[in-house]
Amino acid sequence: MSRHTPDKLKRPDDGKLWGYLAGLIDGEGTVSYTKSPTSVGNKDPFVSVANTDEALVLWLRETFGGAVYVIKDYHRKIASMSVVQPRPNGEPYKTLYSWRLKGRGTVIACLKEVLP
Repeated sequence: MSRHTPDKLKRPDDGKLWGYLAGLIDGEGTVSYTKSPTSVGNKDPFVSVANTDEALVLWLRETFGGAVYVIKDYHRKIASMSVVQPRPNGEPYKTLYSWRLKGRGTVIACLKEVLP
């Protein structure tokens, strides 16, 4: 099963869903950009929410569009940089899932929808 879909924004009619997305972005998400030589100003904006709950991230994709990425080795990679210490009980970290919307028009439309 491919988890990547086009980044076109879906627009649910329920305002409560947009409020829920605003809370997720505020608590678990980020609004940023990546450098891209083909984008206006060499910057490609994105909105993302990262979580260990796969069902939540897949729901975001189904409800709002975008793409889902699986980041299995995230904690191990940052632990090797001494940012996060290994778990004392030796248990592995949970898999991290990331939902992402990208593209200038898509990001602007999403941010306008989540404004209070």
